[in-house]
Amino acid sequence: MSSTDKTEILLTDSYHVATLDNDAALIEDEIMQFIQRVTSRP
Repeated sequence: MSSTDKTEILLTDSYHVATLDNDAALIEDEIMQFIQRVTSRP
């Protein structure tokens, strides 16, 4: 089974470990938005 809820986000300011690099805040924000979106569904 695969998800239909997909988003592609280009991390243009990171290198090898994006979660520890320049785009870390962007990744965190996007994860929080995803969690809020999927947990607020009826």
